[in-house]
Amino acid sequence: MYYRSDHYNFAKNNIPVIFYFTGLHEDYHKPTDTIDKIDFDKTAKIAQLVFATAWELANRKERISVDVESDFK
Repeated sequence: MYYRSDHYNFAKNNIPVIFYFTGLHEDYHKPTDTIDKIDFDKTAKIAQLVFATAWELANRKERISVDVESDFK
């Protein structure tokens, strides 16, 4: 999934990324993937995590950096 994500090309060019992923399910990307399958409480918690992470990153004095050697060689 990671290599098919929008994040891939950023990471490939040593631009730090965060890849939030909650997993696959039987109806993923199918017409049967309907709104009734959304866990809105879980979605709210994920949104809070994304906000808190973004807030922390935006308010740091120093920029973050890539902390692992690239595996895109």
